Amino acid sequence: MTRTLLIPIQHFDLLKQGSLPFFLFLVALMLRLFGLTWGLPSSRHLHSFHPDEVMVLSPVLRMNIFDGDLNPHFFNYGSLFLYIIYFARLLSEGIGFLDLSVRDFGVWVTQWGLLHLIGRFLSAFFGAATVALLFVWVKRTSGLIPALVAAILLTTYPLHLQHSHFATVDVPLTFFTTLTLYGIVFWGGLTGLLATAFVGGLASAIKYSVAPSLFLSILSTLSLADKRVALKQMGLAFGVFLLGFLVGCPYAVFAFNEFFRDFYWETFVHSRIGHGYIFQETGNGYLYHLTYNLPAAIGVGGCVALLLGLWALSKRAGRPAEDQLTLKVSIIFALLYFLPLGLAQVRFCRYLMPLLPLIALWSARAVEASSLGKGIGRRLNEVLLGLCVFSVLLSGWAVNSLFAGPDPRNEAADWVMRQVKENRSDLPITIAFHDVPWFYTPPITPFNGGSKTKEGFEAWTKEAPFPVRLVGFDWENIREAQPVLFIASDFEYHDPLRLRLPEAVRFYQIIESEASQIVEFRLTPSLLPLPIPFLWTFGGLPHDMKYVNPDIKVYWVNQNRFPESR
Repeated sequence: MTRTLLIPIQHFDLLKQGSLPFFLFLVALMLRLFGLTWGLPSSRHLHSFHPDEVMVLSPVLRMNIFDGDLNPHFFNYGSLFLYIIYFARLLSEGIGFLDLSVRDFGVWVTQWGLLHLIGRFLSAFFGAATVALLFVWVKRTSGLIPALVAAILLTTYPLHLQHSHFATVDVPLTFFTTLTLYGIVFWGGLTGLLATAFVGGLASAIKYSVAPSLFLSILSTLSLADKRVALKQMGLAFGVFLLGFLVGCPYAVFAFNEFFRDFYWETFVHSRIGHGYIFQETGNGYLYHLTYNLPAAIGVGGCVALLLGLWALSKRAGRPAEDQLTLKVSIIFALLYFLPLGLAQVRFCRYLMPLLPLIALWSARAVEASSLGKGIGRRLNEVLLGLCVFSVLLSGWAVNSLFAGPDPRNEAADWVMRQVKENRSDLPITIAFHDVPWFYTPPITPFNGGSKTKEGFEAWTKEAPFPVRLVGFDWENIREAQPVLFIASDFEYHDPLRLRLPEAVRFYQIIESEASQIVEFRLTPSLLPLPIPFLWTFGGLPHDMKYVNPDIKVYWVNQNRFPESR
């Protein structure tokens, strides 16, 4: 007779030694390292294909600790993540991985790309660390299975997974924000309060927008039974919170005028005037985030899991103290953080990032729904939750497929350059753009930094092997320039056409009617290695989730000059 040895799961060394969080960290990190070299600067394009990476990394080039100058001269964001990248740069130079002192520009561009890679690795590291931290948090309050569900969800949420590939501030911000909230729940006593306040200050030194909601969340846990003690604790917490902020952003004091200039613009001007056409006429800000950004951020399956989790939360009573505090703190922070988001005119999807660990935490409570039902109802709850988690897994796989390429910009540039090379006419192929090339532009010119590289682009056009013209949305400019190829990205035409701007509508009506050929380049999320398209949200992706896959159109405006079929 064969005997089966049953070993309780808690006896496995993997859990006993605390290795499961590390394993989840490694899995999350591997997913985030996949395709990390996407769109790096090169001799082909001097800026990466992400428009914000240069803002984070340029200050890293200006700092010099050996001269005593760590002023980033840029304060639209806090300085902490910039400093983290800077010291990682010093370490990389010390071990010979990076050398930004080279004089040869072609070699320097490669090193500039490596600096991007360092920043991206750090972002991926913080993203994976957030997954492990969330697992530990949920396991302490709800048990192993909800913790695994929460970790799997955050690992594969499309927004968190995608932006963990970028050298930007949002994912590191989310780690420090989550660590602060974790500290509120588990770090007891005065020492724990001060440690939590310090970490909250560090989070605010990455991005200012979390400061009010984090600090008020910390204060919400203080007992008011003894007002004198509570006031003293509030004062100490505020002082340590401010200290944490100044440790991460010291030039808020040492270069106050620069700091206040950028802080005021980002906090009080940019959020009020909007961001060009992108968010004009998008309706109520709260509904926009909840019905457009959130499904893109976590997937439709993630939204259903969230509803299941919230339903389970509303049904269960008599929770342990740490569980109750978790729910209290997470709800207070989410409400305080979300309140100004809906009022602002700038509505990027990435602004939801600090909420994603909390959404995963709430969604994991759907595991409790199975214990609330009976018979077939209980099984249906389990099946529905399983389908939701599987859907989010697929969405994460699909968003990672975008980093596998080929990138539409490179494909379009290769096609255009083939037409230039194969041109047998005595007349050159003139190429037209709407405006100065930027991150969404096929790299037929290395100067793709928008206004930051405008002078370089204008100098390049004087020596380019083919004429280049900028025509805006004015069809008369097209007629005057007489281009053969007109190149446009949906980042340029989508919102003007959505808003029905007369000039844009007329321009595209004419060019689409007169173009003899329109070649489109696009990349659709898919379930690699199978060519199965998979879009996890309603409609298209938000603006800041399309940096990886813009749609490019090339219009052959005057093919009659070239009778050969192309």
